[in-house]
Parts: sequence; structure tokens; C-alpha cells
Amino acid sequence: MRRDLNLWFPFALLLLTAGGLQGAEPFRYKAGEHGKGKLTYVNGVPVLILRGSPKEMGEQTGALAARQAKPLFDFPREYFLGECANEILRTNPTWTKRDARFKLALATAELTLWPHVVKKAASLERNFPEAHRAELKALADAAGKGVTDYARLAAINGLFDLGHVPQGELVRGCSSVIVPPRHSSTKGLLFGRNLDFYHFGYLHHYSLLTVYRSDDPEKHAFASAGFPGFVGCFTGMNDAGLTIASHEVQDPDTTTLFNPKGVPFALAYRRVLEECATVGDAIKLLDGMERASVTSLVVADTKGGAVIEVTPDALAVRRFKDAPGVCTNHFCVMKNPKLKEQFDTFKRFDGLSASVAVKADEVFGIDDLKKALHGARLLEDKIDMTIQTFVFEPAERKVHLRFADGSGPATAGKLATLDLNKLWSE
Repeated sequence: MRRDLNLWFPFALLLLTAGGLQGAEPFRYKAGEHGKGKLTYVNGVPVLILRGSPKEMGEQTGALAARQAKPLFDFPREYFLGECANEILRTNPTWTKRDARFKLALATAELTLWPHVVKKAASLERNFPEAHRAELKALADAAGKGVTDYARLAAINGLFDLGHVPQGELVRGCSSVIVPPRHSSTKGLLFGRNLDFYHFGYLHHYSLLTVYRSDDPEKHAFASAGFPGFVGCFTGMNDAGLTIASHEVQDPDTTTLFNPKGVPFALAYRRVLEECATVGDAIKLLDGMERASVTSLVVADTKGGAVIEVTPDALAVRRFKDAPGVCTNHFCVMKNPKLKEQFDTFKRFDGLSASVAVKADEVFGIDDLKKALHGARLLEDKIDMTIQTFVFEPAERKVHLRFADGSGPATAGKLATLDLNKLWSE
């Protein structure tokens, strides 16, 4: 099935989200406690606080969050069917979604292609770090078979690494910006990040900040913004101030797009937060690891930041030094001269770069980064796709964030401030 992503998704949105995307009531987790863990609200943000062994933390997640998020576990299948629907309509322009031939083709795709995607994603389970596998098994058991199961969760945790495999691509567009201490009004490094994703009107209702405090003294405490059941990390910061954000890469020009022996990228980036304290530590860890797919990792410690361009074959590092730096959804070091504009990656990169271009001793504050991120938000068919927005202060171990609530992009509202030191020590 050939990919034409600029055409696939508008039809997918129409197919799966009739009735509008922006007006739904925000999903609310119910606060509660289980074992050493609890789900609570901090300044209006849902926060899941986990303590203990991998098994204990998985059980806490299953009992407190996954049980309340049952529709979330159907999201990957619905997403895939939306892509298939769009491709069917693209290649058969006289058809409509009411056409019997369309319905047959879509049912065939679900019957034949979807199991192939799930099998390929689940095959990465053998490469999961053992602690993450134990956590995921306990999570599935605590959530219960009426909600999900381990096989399903294993596939979900490998699915995002199939972004450059023809069947089942899950594309997202994100923007990050790092301001070094000398150009920060706070005198400390600032790290801004948008998570942009096709949400189908409900994904963002399940956003959750998860705070981990392992009983393993060799592992850093960290906070990860994501969704229950996904144990890897897209966005997060640890107790050393190391902060990360992962980015999809559009049409990378690299020999290997997928390594079946590699660790899924989000689990690899979680290991960065668990085991590293500096940008140099992160580069060394990733360089010595089998990696499953192609991504960019924006990473910063208290002193400076960089983008690590990651493929199964190689790493390339773009350091920001003393000037602000940005990242969207294309490689800058490992360039592809044939790359065309997709999901406004060049437009967002240039706009974000211009918004933080420095003159002499000019400084930027948290509100300045929020404004810049609002300008870089991803729009598709006039629908805002920015579901999570952050400004991190690594030296202070603070994060200013907002999860979209269905009324517009996450960048449009006031950011809530969370002191992660307090949450880790609670």
C-alpha cells in the first residue's frame, strides 16, 4: 500500500470523527491510591505518582489509570484503519465511504493488513529491557482482560517504530526549542516542546504526567508525559535535570529504516532518563544500544542542549552551544536533498528559529517560549494537533505545561507549573 500522507489523514478524520474534533468534553481521571502509588491533580494537571519495583509500578498504573482509559487501547487500530480508508479513497476517486466496494476494501485491510502490523510491532517485545517488560506485564494484569492484555500492550509499545514501514505508519509532527542560560531571563536553560499528534477528538483526553521513583538506587527518578499503557517516553525530565523530547523524522535518507533486533525508541529514551545525567551520557548510551528505528532526540542538561539524529545504523549530533536551537521533523546533519515539505516541518523550523533569533544580550522567558511554540503549532485541515505543550527548567527541576482539553491547541491556554522535586520526594 503506497503512502501519501498529505492525502490520507483528512479522509481518516472524516471517517473516524464525524461530529467534530474540538468540542468534546475533556476526559477526567478520577483521583485514587493503590499500594505506594496515587493518581492526583496538581494545578489542574493529572499526575500519576509511582513508587517501587517495576512490578509494583506497573500494577499501580494498571489499577489507577489504565482501567479508566479503556478506549485508548483501540486507538492504534482506529488510526490504522483511518490511514487505509484514506488510501482506498485516494486510489479510487469515484468511491465514497458509503460505497459497498469501499467498505469491502476497508474490511479486507482490517482482516489482512492489521494483523501483519500487530505481529511486526509485537515482535519487538523480545528487545524490551527486562524491567520494562515486567512493568508492562503487571500493568496488563492489574488493568484486567476487560480493558487490555499483555500481547496488546506489547504491540502498542512497538507500533510507533513502524513509522517508515509501508503498512501502519503513525506519523506525528513536533517542535522543540532550547534557550541556553546566557539568553534565558531565568538565568537557567529553558526547553520548550510541542507534542503534535492526530488525536481523533479523544486521544488528548488521556494525557497524563507520570512520575517514577524506582526502588533501584541505580536509576534516576523521572517524569514522563504520555498515556497509560505506553511505558516508553516521548517527553520527560529526570532528577539530574536531563530533559528529552522525541521527534518523528520525515522521509529520512538512511540505509536502514527498521532494525527488528533493536530497542523501540521510546523505551530507549526512557533508559536515557533512568540511567543518564548529561547530554554526553545520553549519546554514549544510545551509541552502544541496538536501535529499532529512525527518530530525532532533543536532549538538554542544565548547561546545554543538542539534537541526536538517530538511525539503526548511526548517530549524528547537532549541538546548540551558546545560541538557541530548534528541531522539528527532519534531519539537519544527515540531510536528504530530495526531502519535500511534509507537515510543515520546514515552515515550523524556520518560524521557530526566527522567533528565538538572538541579538547581542537579548533574553527569552517562559512566556516568550510559549508564544513561539504557539506559532509553531501543527495545523491540519484547520484542526489544531498540538495536544501537549511544555517549557522545562532543568536547573530548577520544574515544568510548565498544558494538556489540550478539546477546546483548542495546548499552546492556547495558561501553563500550569509543577515542581518535580516535590513530586519525586512526596
